[in-house]
Amino acid sequence: MVKECIIRTKNKGYPAIGLHTGEFMESAIQLYTQFGFLHTPEHDFEPANDGIIVKAYRLNM
Repeated sequence: MVKECIIRTKNKGYPAIGLHTGEFMESAIQLYTQFGFLHTPEHDFEPANDGIIVKAYRLNM
């Protein structure tokens, strides 16, 4: 599914693709970084003020 999203983003001519994932989603983070996504901490946030950080990742095309 990640590959397909990347392909569609490239085909549409977009300059980048971004996503958010919970900091506890270690397997997902590993998968995204294997595809070349980089953590963009300026877009991280804490939606419920409960200490759980939602991390942002970006892949430039």
